[in-house]
Amino acid sequence: AGDGEMAQQCVSLGRNYLRLISFDYLLAAVFFCVNGLANGAGQTWFTLLNSAINAFVVRLPLAYLLSGVWLQMFDYGMNGIGAAIGFAPVLSVALGLLYVFSGHWKKGKLAGDTAQRHGQSKAGGKPKG
Repeated sequence: AGDGEMAQQCVSLGRNYLRLISFDYLLAAVFFCVNGLANGAGQTWFTLLNSAINAFVVRLPLAYLLSGVWLQMFDYGMNGIGAAIGFAPVLSVALGLLYVFSGHWKKGKLAGDTAQRHGQSKAGGKPKG
């Protein structure tokens, strides 16, 4: 294989990889917003748990599986790693949206403190006085 052919293969591989990881950028926007909401509410445990699930429960095992290192029948190489990176946040985004819509973040330490400083009860009543 000549240098031109090798360069063409490299560009092709890079193009496919970037297409696959681009999904991560779409999902990362939601992922970081949800984690930021949890941090702002004082529930940093959720951010830790959600990020650990994303990285260690989904992304790494999926990349290991799809790269062909573990099982040869899933030997997608760089494309497998790109797919793992691109789609790993799906579970974390789903967990994050459940967290947001459950309203559990409103029970955080900081969320209650802010309401009290503004003269409201933790339940969100009208200002006192």
